[in-house]
Amino acid sequence: MESYKKTNLPLVFLFRNFPFLPSFKETFSNKFHSFTTLESPQAQSVKAIICSPIRPLTSQTLQSLPSLELVLTTSVGIDHIDIAECRRRGISVTNAGTVFTEDVADYGVGLLIDVLRRVSVGDRYMRGGNWATMGEAPLGSKDSDLPIHEFLKTHAQSVRVLLCLGPAPLDCEALMCLPSLECIVGSSAGVNHIDLVECKRRGIAVTNAGSVFSEDVADYAVGMLIDVLRRVSAADRYVRSGLWSLKGEYPLGHKVWGKRVGIIGLGSIGSQVAKRLEAFGCIISYNSRNKKLSVCYPYFANVHELAANSDVLIATCALTEKTYHIINKDVLLALGKEGVVINVGRGALIDEKELVRSLVQGEIGGAGLDVFENEPNVPKELFELDNVVLSPHKAVLTLESFSDLHELIIANLDAFFSNKPLLTPVKLE
Repeated sequence: MESYKKTNLPLVFLFRNFPFLPSFKETFSNKFHSFTTLESPQAQSVKAIICSPIRPLTSQTLQSLPSLELVLTTSVGIDHIDIAECRRRGISVTNAGTVFTEDVADYGVGLLIDVLRRVSVGDRYMRGGNWATMGEAPLGSKDSDLPIHEFLKTHAQSVRVLLCLGPAPLDCEALMCLPSLECIVGSSAGVNHIDLVECKRRGIAVTNAGSVFSEDVADYAVGMLIDVLRRVSAADRYVRSGLWSLKGEYPLGHKVWGKRVGIIGLGSIGSQVAKRLEAFGCIISYNSRNKKLSVCYPYFANVHELAANSDVLIATCALTEKTYHIINKDVLLALGKEGVVINVGRGALIDEKELVRSLVQGEIGGAGLDVFENEPNVPKELFELDNVVLSPHKAVLTLESFSDLHELIIANLDAFFSNKPLLTPVKLE
Protein backbone atom coordinates (compact mmCIF):
# COMPACT_ATOMS: atom_id res chain seq x y z
CA MET A 1 0.00 0.00 0.00
CA GLU A 2 2.85 2.42 0.92
CA SER A 3 4.69 1.77 -2.36
CA TYR A 4 1.42 2.30 -4.26
CA LYS A 5 1.01 5.71 -2.62
CA LYS A 6 4.60 6.60 -3.49
CA THR A 7 4.15 5.78 -7.18
CA ASN A 8 1.04 7.96 -7.33
CA LEU A 9 2.76 11.03 -5.89
CA PRO A 10 3.78 13.84 -8.28
CA LEU A 11 7.16 13.16 -9.82
CA VAL A 12 10.12 15.53 -9.29
CA PHE A 13 13.63 15.22 -10.69
CA LEU A 14 16.37 16.28 -8.20
CA PHE A 15 19.17 17.43 -10.49
CA ARG A 16 21.57 17.10 -7.58
CA ASN A 17 21.40 15.66 -4.06
CA PHE A 18 19.52 18.51 -2.46
CA PRO A 19 20.72 19.32 1.12
CA PHE A 20 17.33 18.95 2.76
CA LEU A 21 16.94 19.68 6.44
CA PRO A 22 15.69 16.48 8.13
CA SER A 23 12.22 17.89 8.85
CA PHE A 24 11.80 19.24 5.31
CA LYS A 25 13.07 16.03 3.73
CA GLU A 26 10.27 14.09 5.43
CA THR A 27 7.66 16.62 4.33
CA PHE A 28 8.99 16.58 0.76
CA SER A 29 8.99 12.76 0.63
CA ASN A 30 5.37 12.65 1.79
CA LYS A 31 4.26 14.97 -1.00
CA PHE A 32 6.50 14.05 -3.93
CA HIS A 33 8.26 11.09 -5.46
CA SER A 34 11.78 11.94 -6.61
CA PHE A 35 14.64 10.50 -8.65
CA THR A 36 18.20 11.74 -9.30
CA THR A 37 19.54 10.29 -12.58
CA LEU A 38 18.79 11.21 -16.19
CA GLU A 39 19.13 7.52 -17.08
CA SER A 40 15.95 6.72 -15.14
CA PRO A 41 12.89 5.82 -17.27
CA GLN A 42 10.99 8.43 -15.22
CA ALA A 43 12.96 11.18 -16.95
CA GLN A 44 10.68 10.91 -19.97
CA SER A 45 7.55 11.81 -18.02
CA VAL A 46 8.78 14.14 -15.26
CA LYS A 47 7.22 17.61 -15.29
CA ALA A 48 9.26 19.38 -12.60
CA ILE A 49 12.97 19.61 -11.78
CA ILE A 50 14.83 21.09 -8.80
CA CYS A 51 18.30 22.41 -9.61
CA SER A 52 21.03 24.62 -8.14
CA PRO A 53 24.03 26.64 -9.40
CA ILE A 54 26.37 23.75 -8.49
CA ARG A 55 25.32 21.91 -11.65
CA PRO A 56 24.42 23.80 -14.87
CA LEU A 57 21.06 22.99 -16.45
CA THR A 58 22.05 23.01 -20.11
CA SER A 59 20.05 22.73 -23.31
CA GLN A 60 21.26 19.13 -23.67
CA THR A 61 19.94 18.20 -20.23
CA LEU A 62 16.62 19.91 -20.91
CA GLN A 63 16.26 17.96 -24.16
CA SER A 64 16.54 14.75 -22.11
CA LEU A 65 13.38 15.77 -20.26
CA PRO A 66 10.71 16.01 -23.01
CA SER A 67 7.74 16.44 -20.65
CA LEU A 68 9.33 19.12 -18.45
CA GLU A 69 7.09 22.09 -17.60
CA LEU A 70 8.72 23.63 -14.51
CA VAL A 71 12.28 24.40 -13.37
CA LEU A 72 12.71 25.31 -9.70
CA THR A 73 16.16 26.61 -8.78
CA THR A 74 17.29 26.94 -5.18
CA SER A 75 19.24 30.15 -5.91
CA VAL A 76 18.33 33.75 -6.68
CA GLY A 77 20.50 33.80 -9.79
CA ILE A 78 19.44 31.81 -12.88
CA ASP A 79 22.62 32.07 -14.95
CA HIS A 80 23.15 28.30 -14.59
CA ILE A 81 19.91 27.59 -16.52
CA ASP A 82 19.58 27.74 -20.30
CA ILE A 83 16.81 30.34 -20.22
CA ALA A 84 16.63 30.56 -24.04
CA GLU A 85 15.78 26.85 -24.27
CA CYS A 86 13.20 27.19 -21.49
CA ARG A 87 11.60 30.13 -23.31
CA ARG A 88 11.55 28.22 -26.59
CA ARG A 89 9.76 25.27 -24.99
CA GLY A 90 7.50 27.28 -22.71
CA ILE A 91 9.07 25.87 -19.52
CA SER A 92 8.35 28.00 -16.44
CA VAL A 93 11.31 28.94 -14.23
CA THR A 94 11.20 29.97 -10.56
CA ASN A 95 14.00 31.14 -8.29
CA ALA A 96 14.48 31.67 -4.54
CA GLY A 97 12.95 35.15 -4.66
CA THR A 98 13.82 37.14 -1.54
CA VAL A 99 14.38 34.12 0.72
CA PHE A 100 18.12 34.79 1.01
CA THR A 101 18.04 38.60 0.89
CA GLU A 102 18.43 39.30 4.62
CA ASP A 103 21.07 36.62 5.14
CA VAL A 104 23.15 37.72 2.15
CA ALA A 105 22.97 41.32 3.34
CA ASP A 106 24.10 40.22 6.83
CA TYR A 107 26.98 38.24 5.33
CA GLY A 108 28.00 41.12 3.09
CA VAL A 109 28.21 43.44 6.08
CA GLY A 110 30.13 40.76 7.99
CA LEU A 111 32.64 40.38 5.17
CA LEU A 112 33.10 44.14 4.93
CA ILE A 113 33.84 44.39 8.66
CA ASP A 114 36.07 41.32 8.39
CA VAL A 115 38.15 42.82 5.59
CA LEU A 116 38.42 46.32 7.08
CA ARG A 117 39.03 45.17 10.66
CA ARG A 118 40.89 41.93 9.77
CA VAL A 119 38.76 39.74 12.00
CA SER A 120 39.63 36.47 10.25
CA VAL A 121 43.28 37.47 10.08
CA GLY A 122 43.27 38.10 13.84
CA ASP A 123 41.55 34.77 14.42
CA ARG A 124 44.27 32.91 12.46
CA TYR A 125 46.95 34.89 14.32
CA MET A 126 45.48 33.74 17.64
CA ARG A 127 45.06 30.10 16.63
CA GLY A 128 48.70 30.00 15.56
CA GLY A 129 49.67 30.93 19.13
CA ASN A 130 51.34 34.11 17.85
CA TRP A 131 49.88 36.59 20.31
CA ALA A 132 51.78 35.14 23.27
CA THR A 133 55.04 34.84 21.33
CA MET A 134 54.95 37.80 18.91
CA GLY A 135 52.39 40.13 20.47
CA GLU A 136 52.84 43.54 22.02
CA ALA A 137 55.71 44.01 24.46
CA PRO A 138 54.90 44.82 28.12
CA LEU A 139 55.20 48.37 29.42
CA GLY A 140 58.76 49.39 30.12
CA SER A 141 61.50 51.85 29.17
CA LYS A 142 63.42 51.38 25.94
CA ASP A 143 66.23 53.47 27.36
CA SER A 144 66.78 51.58 30.60
CA ASP A 145 67.26 48.03 31.79
CA LEU A 146 65.88 48.98 35.22
CA PRO A 147 62.56 47.54 36.41
CA ILE A 148 59.74 50.04 35.96
CA HIS A 149 59.51 50.97 39.65
CA GLU A 150 63.27 51.55 39.90
CA PHE A 151 63.20 53.61 36.71
CA LEU A 152 60.42 55.82 38.08
CA LYS A 153 62.20 56.35 41.41
CA THR A 154 65.35 57.37 39.58
CA HIS A 155 63.96 59.56 36.82
CA ALA A 156 60.39 60.62 37.61
CA GLN A 157 60.39 62.39 41.00
CA SER A 158 59.16 65.69 39.57
CA VAL A 159 56.74 64.34 36.97
CA ARG A 160 53.27 65.96 37.18
CA VAL A 161 51.56 64.06 34.37
CA LEU A 162 51.75 60.38 33.42
CA LEU A 163 50.67 59.21 29.98
CA CYS A 164 49.37 55.68 30.50
CA LEU A 165 49.39 53.73 27.24
CA GLY A 166 47.34 50.56 26.97
CA PRO A 167 46.10 48.34 29.78
CA ALA A 168 49.47 47.87 31.56
CA PRO A 169 48.80 47.86 35.34
CA LEU A 170 49.43 51.10 37.19
CA ASP A 171 49.31 49.98 40.80
CA CYS A 172 49.77 51.71 44.14
CA GLU A 173 53.49 50.84 44.22
CA ALA A 174 54.08 52.50 40.85
CA LEU A 175 52.10 55.57 41.93
CA MET A 176 54.17 55.89 45.12
CA CYS A 177 57.23 56.29 42.90
CA LEU A 178 55.66 59.47 41.50
CA PRO A 179 55.33 61.84 44.48
CA SER A 180 54.59 64.91 42.31
CA LEU A 181 51.95 63.26 40.12
CA GLU A 182 48.78 65.29 39.57
CA CYS A 183 47.20 63.74 36.48
CA ILE A 184 47.08 60.42 34.62
CA VAL A 185 46.11 60.69 30.95
CA GLY A 186 44.80 57.29 29.89
CA SER A 187 44.63 55.93 26.34
CA SER A 188 41.89 53.33 26.88
CA ALA A 189 38.20 53.55 27.68
CA GLY A 190 38.55 51.18 30.64
CA VAL A 191 40.52 52.19 33.71
CA ASN A 192 40.47 48.93 35.70
CA HIS A 193 44.27 48.73 35.29
CA ILE A 194 44.72 51.94 37.32
CA ASP A 195 44.55 52.02 41.13
CA LEU A 196 41.70 54.54 41.31
CA VAL A 197 41.46 54.29 45.10
CA GLU A 198 45.03 55.54 45.45
CA CYS A 199 44.39 58.24 42.85
CA LYS A 200 41.35 59.46 44.77
CA ARG A 201 43.27 59.42 48.06
CA ARG A 202 46.02 61.58 46.59
CA GLY A 203 43.78 63.77 44.47
CA ILE A 204 45.28 62.60 41.17
CA ALA A 205 43.00 63.36 38.23
CA VAL A 206 42.46 60.56 35.68
CA THR A 207 41.27 60.78 32.08
CA ASN A 208 40.33 58.00 29.67
CA ALA A 209 39.69 57.67 25.94
CA GLY A 210 36.08 58.75 26.36
CA SER A 211 33.99 57.76 23.37
CA VAL A 212 36.89 57.77 20.88
CA PHE A 213 36.73 54.00 20.39
CA SER A 214 32.96 53.51 20.79
CA GLU A 215 32.03 53.30 17.12
CA ASP A 216 34.96 51.04 16.19
CA VAL A 217 34.35 48.66 19.09
CA ALA A 218 30.65 48.53 18.21
CA ASP A 219 31.51 47.72 14.58
CA TYR A 220 33.86 44.98 15.77
CA ALA A 221 31.28 43.48 18.13
CA VAL A 222 28.73 43.30 15.32
CA GLY A 223 31.37 41.84 13.00
CA MET A 224 32.24 39.13 15.53
CA LEU A 225 28.56 38.30 16.03
CA ILE A 226 28.04 37.88 12.28
CA ASP A 227 31.27 35.87 12.11
CA VAL A 228 30.18 33.45 14.85
CA LEU A 229 26.62 32.99 13.56
CA ARG A 230 27.53 32.77 9.87
CA ARG A 231 30.91 31.06 10.42
CA VAL A 232 32.89 33.55 8.34
CA SER A 233 36.35 32.87 9.82
CA ALA A 234 35.72 29.12 9.94
CA ALA A 235 34.64 29.15 6.28
CA ASP A 236 37.74 31.22 5.43
CA ARG A 237 39.95 28.51 6.98
CA TYR A 238 37.92 25.83 5.16
CA VAL A 239 38.55 27.44 1.76
CA ARG A 240 42.24 28.25 2.45
CA SER A 241 42.91 24.64 3.44
CA GLY A 242 41.52 23.36 0.12
CA LEU A 243 38.63 21.50 1.72
CA TRP A 244 35.87 23.03 -0.42
CA SER A 245 36.88 21.00 -3.50
CA LEU A 246 37.50 17.88 -1.39
CA LYS A 247 34.53 17.84 0.99
CA GLY A 248 31.98 20.06 -0.71
CA GLU A 249 29.79 22.70 0.84
CA TYR A 250 30.49 24.08 4.30
CA PRO A 251 27.81 23.54 7.00
CA LEU A 252 25.03 26.10 7.33
CA GLY A 253 25.26 28.97 9.79
CA HIS A 254 22.49 30.86 11.58
CA LYS A 255 20.52 33.96 10.71
CA VAL A 256 21.41 37.27 12.39
CA TRP A 257 18.08 38.91 11.62
CA GLY A 258 15.62 38.84 14.50
CA LYS A 259 18.01 37.55 17.15
CA ARG A 260 17.27 38.59 20.74
CA VAL A 261 20.41 40.44 21.83
CA GLY A 262 21.13 41.25 25.47
CA ILE A 263 23.72 43.98 25.99
CA ILE A 264 25.58 44.11 29.30
CA GLY A 265 26.47 47.75 29.81
CA LEU A 266 24.46 50.25 27.76
CA GLY A 267 27.06 53.00 27.88
CA SER A 268 28.74 54.66 24.92
CA ILE A 269 29.84 51.39 23.29
CA GLY A 270 26.74 49.39 24.21
CA SER A 271 24.46 52.08 22.79
CA GLN A 272 26.36 52.06 19.50
CA VAL A 273 26.09 48.25 19.35
CA ALA A 274 22.33 48.48 19.93
CA LYS A 275 21.97 51.14 17.22
CA ARG A 276 23.74 48.92 14.67
CA LEU A 277 21.88 45.74 15.55
CA GLU A 278 18.50 47.44 15.33
CA ALA A 279 19.24 47.76 11.60
CA PHE A 280 19.55 43.95 11.51
CA GLY A 281 16.07 43.57 12.99
CA CYS A 282 17.48 42.33 16.29
CA ILE A 283 15.42 42.65 19.47
CA ILE A 284 17.50 44.58 21.99
CA SER A 285 17.39 44.38 25.79
CA TYR A 286 20.01 45.34 28.34
CA ASN A 287 21.46 45.21 31.82
CA SER A 288 23.21 48.21 33.33
CA ARG A 289 23.95 49.71 36.73
CA ASN A 290 20.72 51.68 36.43
CA LYS A 291 17.71 51.69 34.14
CA LYS A 292 18.15 54.34 31.46
CA LEU A 293 15.08 56.53 31.02
CA SER A 294 16.32 57.75 27.64
CA VAL A 295 15.93 54.35 25.90
CA CYS A 296 12.92 52.14 25.30
CA TYR A 297 14.73 48.77 25.33
CA PRO A 298 13.57 46.28 27.99
CA TYR A 299 15.73 46.47 31.12
CA PHE A 300 16.76 43.48 33.23
CA ALA A 301 18.10 44.14 36.71
CA ASN A 302 20.28 41.00 36.69
CA VAL A 303 22.28 39.31 33.95
CA HIS A 304 20.80 35.86 34.59
CA GLU A 305 17.33 37.07 33.58
CA LEU A 306 18.81 38.91 30.62
CA ALA A 307 20.50 35.70 29.43
CA ALA A 308 17.32 33.67 29.84
CA ASN A 309 15.54 36.11 27.51
CA SER A 310 18.34 36.41 24.91
CA ASP A 311 19.88 34.46 22.06
CA VAL A 312 23.06 36.55 22.27
CA LEU A 313 24.91 38.28 25.11
CA ILE A 314 27.30 41.12 24.25
CA ALA A 315 29.54 42.35 27.08
CA THR A 316 30.57 46.00 26.72
CA CYS A 317 30.63 47.18 30.34
CA ALA A 318 33.58 48.29 32.45
CA LEU A 319 35.38 45.78 34.67
CA THR A 320 34.77 46.51 38.35
CA GLU A 321 34.43 44.45 41.51
CA LYS A 322 30.71 44.16 40.76
CA THR A 323 31.14 43.09 37.13
CA TYR A 324 33.97 40.60 37.72
CA HIS A 325 32.76 37.23 36.30
CA ILE A 326 29.33 38.77 35.71
CA ILE A 327 28.91 36.06 33.05
CA ASN A 328 29.27 32.89 35.10
CA LYS A 329 28.17 29.26 34.86
CA ASP A 330 24.54 30.01 35.74
CA VAL A 331 24.34 32.80 33.16
CA LEU A 332 25.81 30.56 30.46
CA LEU A 333 23.32 27.80 31.28
CA ALA A 334 20.48 30.33 31.13
CA LEU A 335 21.70 31.45 27.70
CA GLY A 336 21.34 27.88 26.44
CA LYS A 337 22.73 25.52 23.81
CA GLU A 338 22.16 27.86 20.86
CA GLY A 339 23.31 30.98 22.72
CA VAL A 340 26.28 33.11 21.67
CA VAL A 341 28.55 35.28 23.84
CA ILE A 342 30.48 38.27 22.46
CA ASN A 343 33.03 40.00 24.71
CA VAL A 344 34.60 43.31 23.69
CA GLY A 345 34.85 44.65 27.26
CA ARG A 346 37.41 42.99 29.52
CA GLY A 347 38.36 39.33 29.79
CA ALA A 348 37.45 38.98 33.45
CA LEU A 349 33.82 39.93 32.77
CA ILE A 350 33.45 36.22 31.93
CA ASP A 351 34.44 33.26 34.07
CA GLU A 352 36.83 31.99 31.39
CA LYS A 353 37.15 28.45 32.76
CA GLU A 354 33.38 28.03 32.75
CA LEU A 355 33.14 29.52 29.28
CA VAL A 356 35.71 27.08 27.91
CA ARG A 357 33.95 24.16 29.60
CA SER A 358 30.56 25.27 28.25
CA LEU A 359 31.91 25.58 24.71
CA VAL A 360 33.76 22.25 24.76
CA GLN A 361 30.72 20.42 26.16
CA GLY A 362 28.29 22.12 23.79
CA GLU A 363 26.31 23.91 26.49
CA ILE A 364 26.35 27.15 24.46
CA GLY A 365 26.41 27.70 20.72
CA GLY A 366 29.49 29.86 20.23
CA ALA A 367 31.57 32.85 21.26
CA GLY A 368 33.40 35.85 19.84
CA LEU A 369 36.23 36.92 22.15
CA ASP A 370 38.41 40.00 21.75
CA VAL A 371 39.59 39.96 25.38
CA PHE A 372 40.79 37.31 27.83
CA GLU A 373 41.48 36.93 31.53
CA ASN A 374 45.25 36.39 31.26
CA GLU A 375 46.32 38.20 28.10
CA PRO A 376 48.11 37.35 25.91
CA ASN A 377 47.67 33.76 27.11
CA VAL A 378 44.55 32.15 25.67
CA PRO A 379 43.11 28.74 26.64
CA LYS A 380 44.39 26.31 24.01
CA GLU A 381 41.06 24.46 23.97
CA LEU A 382 39.57 27.43 22.12
CA PHE A 383 41.99 27.02 19.20
CA GLU A 384 40.28 23.78 18.17
CA LEU A 385 36.71 25.10 18.14
CA ASP A 386 35.17 26.34 14.87
CA ASN A 387 32.26 27.99 16.70
CA VAL A 388 34.64 30.44 18.39
CA VAL A 389 36.16 33.59 16.86
CA LEU A 390 39.33 34.84 18.58
CA SER A 391 40.85 38.31 18.41
CA PRO A 392 43.99 39.74 20.09
CA HIS A 393 42.32 42.66 21.91
CA LYS A 394 42.07 44.76 18.75
CA ALA A 395 38.42 45.89 18.71
CA VAL A 396 39.51 49.46 19.46
CA LEU A 397 42.26 49.66 16.87
CA THR A 398 41.77 51.51 13.60
CA LEU A 399 43.87 54.19 11.95
CA GLU A 400 40.98 56.60 12.39
CA SER A 401 40.47 55.92 16.09
CA PHE A 402 44.19 56.25 16.78
CA SER A 403 44.22 59.61 15.06
CA ASP A 404 41.29 60.72 17.20
CA LEU A 405 43.01 59.35 20.32
CA HIS A 406 46.18 61.31 19.60
CA GLU A 407 44.16 64.51 19.32
CA LEU A 408 42.31 63.73 22.57
CA ILE A 409 45.54 63.00 24.48
CA ILE A 410 47.09 66.28 23.32
CA ALA A 411 43.90 68.15 24.19
CA ASN A 412 43.83 66.67 27.71
CA LEU A 413 47.52 67.52 28.23
CA ASP A 414 46.95 71.07 26.96
CA ALA A 415 43.98 71.43 29.29
CA PHE A 416 45.97 70.24 32.30
CA PHE A 417 48.95 72.54 31.74
CA SER A 418 46.59 75.46 31.02
CA ASN A 419 44.56 74.86 34.19
CA LYS A 420 41.44 74.21 32.12
CA PRO A 421 38.82 71.44 32.59
CA LEU A 422 39.95 68.03 31.32
CA LEU A 423 38.01 66.75 28.31
CA THR A 424 37.40 63.17 29.47
CA PRO A 425 37.78 63.03 33.25
CA VAL A 426 37.06 59.76 35.06
CA LYS A 427 34.75 60.04 38.06
CA LEU A 428 36.63 58.64 41.04
CA GLU A 429 33.97 57.05 43.21
